[in-house]
Amino acid sequence: MKYSFFRSIRTQLLILVLLSVLPALGIVIYSGFDRQRRDIENAKGDALRVLQSFASDHERTVESTRQLLMTLAQLPDVQNQNAPACSRLFASLLKENPFFANISAATSEGMVFANALPFTPHRVKERKYFQDILRTRDFSVGEYVIEATLKMPVIHLAYPIRDAGGRFRGAVAVAFGLDRYGQMFTRTKLPEESVLGIYDHKHIRLLRSHEAEKYVGKADGPEMVRYMSAPPEEGSFTAVGNDRVKRFMAYRRFYLKGSTSPYLSMRVGIAEKQALARARDTLFNNVALLCAVLIIVMALAWFLGNIIIAGRLKKLVDATRRLGHGDLTARTELEHREDELGQLTKSFDEMAGELESKEHDRVLAEKAMQESEKRLHSIIQGSPISIFVINRGHKIVYWNKALEELSGIKAQEVVGTKRHWRAFYSEERPCLADLLVDQIPDSIPQWYEGRCRKSKLIDEAYELTDFSPLLGDSGKWLRFTAAIIRNPQGDLVGAIETIEDITERKLAQMAIQESENKYRTLVENLNMGIYRSTGDSHGRFIQANPAIAKMFGHESVDDFMEVSVSDLYQNPEERKLFVEELTRSGSLTGKELRLRKKDGQLMWASVTARAHFDETGSIDWTDGVIEDITERKQSEEALREKENLFRLLFEKSGDGNLLIDNGVFIDCNEATLMMLGCPAKELLLNRKISDISPEKQPDGALSFEKELVLLARALKEGHARVEWQHQTFDGRNLFVDVMLTAVPMKGRWIIYTAWRNITDKKIIEQELIHKEKLSSLGMLVSGISHEINNPNNFIVFNIPILREYFKELIPIIDEYAATHPQYALFGMTYDEFREDIFKLMDNLEHGAERINATVSNLQEFSRKKIKGTRKQMRIQDILDKAVTICRSQINKSAKSFEVYAEEGLPELVSDPESLEQVLINLLINATQAMCKKDSLIKVRLFRRDPQSGDIVIEVMDNGIGFDEQTKARLFEPFFTTKPIGMGTGIGLYIVKKIIDDLGGRIEVKSRPGEGSTFRVILSN
Repeated sequence: MKYSFFRSIRTQLLILVLLSVLPALGIVIYSGFDRQRRDIENAKGDALRVLQSFASDHERTVESTRQLLMTLAQLPDVQNQNAPACSRLFASLLKENPFFANISAATSEGMVFANALPFTPHRVKERKYFQDILRTRDFSVGEYVIEATLKMPVIHLAYPIRDAGGRFRGAVAVAFGLDRYGQMFTRTKLPEESVLGIYDHKHIRLLRSHEAEKYVGKADGPEMVRYMSAPPEEGSFTAVGNDRVKRFMAYRRFYLKGSTSPYLSMRVGIAEKQALARARDTLFNNVALLCAVLIIVMALAWFLGNIIIAGRLKKLVDATRRLGHGDLTARTELEHREDELGQLTKSFDEMAGELESKEHDRVLAEKAMQESEKRLHSIIQGSPISIFVINRGHKIVYWNKALEELSGIKAQEVVGTKRHWRAFYSEERPCLADLLVDQIPDSIPQWYEGRCRKSKLIDEAYELTDFSPLLGDSGKWLRFTAAIIRNPQGDLVGAIETIEDITERKLAQMAIQESENKYRTLVENLNMGIYRSTGDSHGRFIQANPAIAKMFGHESVDDFMEVSVSDLYQNPEERKLFVEELTRSGSLTGKELRLRKKDGQLMWASVTARAHFDETGSIDWTDGVIEDITERKQSEEALREKENLFRLLFEKSGDGNLLIDNGVFIDCNEATLMMLGCPAKELLLNRKISDISPEKQPDGALSFEKELVLLARALKEGHARVEWQHQTFDGRNLFVDVMLTAVPMKGRWIIYTAWRNITDKKIIEQELIHKEKLSSLGMLVSGISHEINNPNNFIVFNIPILREYFKELIPIIDEYAATHPQYALFGMTYDEFREDIFKLMDNLEHGAERINATVSNLQEFSRKKIKGTRKQMRIQDILDKAVTICRSQINKSAKSFEVYAEEGLPELVSDPESLEQVLINLLINATQAMCKKDSLIKVRLFRRDPQSGDIVIEVMDNGIGFDEQTKARLFEPFFTTKPIGMGTGIGLYIVKKIIDDLGGRIEVKSRPGEGSTFRVILSN
């Protein structure tokens, strides 16, 4: 046997040397890592310092650019969108500001009309900076784009253009190139592989100081985005970039005033490898020097240990190895010195001598024992009975062939072990032989209670019968006999145990016993009555179980056996009929009879009987079973009464009643058919709730989805209640209050549904809500009109004063301009400026007057109601007012708007307020139907014909239109084809109601995709 390397004494000496050097190694490593930590902090500080310098420069540049854009946005040429003048101005500014890539201006529709560089007109409305200006009307910063003129990546800074009235006219923008930051970064004294990166609000890379072609225009990595998005706004972190280089990063996010999301972020990274290079080189040199010293010391320790200790130990180990291999003559041949090794070698030599002497005595005794064992082995192995023998230590000595066949365990697997139990049990436990070897027969009941007894034939022997589930396919019953083995001196040396397979005999006995017990238990404990009786007309009981005696009110079976069978029948003649029927058929199953108990009370019974005939064909005896079914018959009768009552209530109820099974209608009453306008019940059955409902319910949910949820809740919770909109067979809307209840029927759950018609209630509720909305709208419009009037009156009052001031100043400026021919203001010549300033004041005055007119119309509208007093009026005036109120909405939606009014129309006696409401509703509906580029709304007012004098108001559009099915429901309350939130479905209902009240009528023509025409005809 060889020593393990680490158990060698020389190795242990080397380990001690190594341990003595470890503190010095720890100090060297700690110093190296401490320097690396300082270098890391220095690198992070350098990155943050450079970042702050660049950030300050960027913020100054953005602020100066914002000031420039504000100035440009106020120039008259820009305000008036003078493209040539603007392009010249932008070009000169671009020359003076080389870090700008381009300067441009766009209209309110996003079309570029001026550019510092030659350009092709293009649209920028979808650009981020333009969308932000539309939303905030303030300075904005865009995202990474390829500039259309330069074909290079830029970021735009933009400012809104507003005219003197504050209306949005467009935007002026600067395309800002970031290359100069890359040039500035190359002049910093940061280590190699340091990187500057600039990113827009979507984390798209705008600039990278190295390998820009690979990374610019691409999104930053997810890990970097997570670090750059976390608080605070400026900080540092360590991460691996897209180029697989680990760097110390410093970052900064930039925000516009009032914004919570950054428009730009900047990051400076210093490569970890470069920052830590010097510290790592120093650490490597120090560790290498220390290791060289350690190797020299360990070599010296190895050499001295071999001379002083290892040589002597080697001889001792060799002698020990020879002794271990059986060479009892082995000796160390070393001098027995007084030191520890000398004493050890002396003890080893003395021990080897004693072992040699004892081995000689053992060999002689073993030969005698082997001869005795051979004789015993031949006897046990030849026995047909399964046998095993254990010694006093519970180890198996013999395991014969018969036991191998019974257990399936070979002798070589268990002989010499204590595992004889595994042949019979699944876990370790003492066998009968084990208990005898331990001389504790009193503990036998603990393991084999009631199954073991002392042998009558053999002294100190016991017998038991036990079941082993491990043997055979389904276990075996075994008879065990165990006896003590003693030597000639009477000492206990072991035990022998024999095993006999008695499975077949045991199973036969158990089957007979089990069959008898089952039959007895079945008959005695069965709840149904079991009997055997004679086959004559009166009948006499031969056998009966306790259940039948109890069933008929008798205290015992003996008492019941004295009763004649015919006495149990309500009418003894029925007994004769029962015997005749049984004689003909041989057996009866489930025969229902009225039988009498001992106290005279009648009961319903179900009788199953089988006849046994003699040689003449007469009934010798009858075996039968009787079951008391009185409660079942009573329950069936009660159920029939309830079903009849339910059917009566179901059919005669004034509310709609329906039954739903597996999601479809299986029955309904007459009230349901009347509500739905259904001519026959067959048209409704086998249909779903959603089949007679609109596609969506009033809350916006799809009818078929809401139906599934509703039915599932009713089945789960037992009931559910909801308001539902149905569509009748004649196209009307039907609102019902629905109550669903899950009820059992014929072994399964169905849903009973009750409808209560709430259509009129819903219409009234919606009308009240709409009236309240109109009232609130009137109050709101009135209040807003008042708030607008105050500042607008101030403008109207001061514009004439301002004009007079300018008239006083103009002669002075004229005199100055006459002596200075080159004098210009805001990029215009003085003459252009002089003309433009008075135009601006005229425009301001005109705009203020328009505001007053619009507010006046709104105030009039807010005071109107749906019904009013009839009076003489000009229909043209009503049309003009309605058009004025709706014109803003019409101009936003329709490309073309035409109004035609026939001359010389007679005056009408009508309600002007109501008519104005009708026209406003029809015009607003027309604007909401627009869907084409060449959208058109046309209003015509004309006389229908000279004879009748009827006047026609016609509103036509070329919008989406609608089909005949929609037309049929157009004036129903709450019917709408608009998306949820876009309409209430009450507008056209009110229009129809007003026209009817005024004695007129309304006609509609429409086709899908071609538009609609609404024609109001009023009688004079």
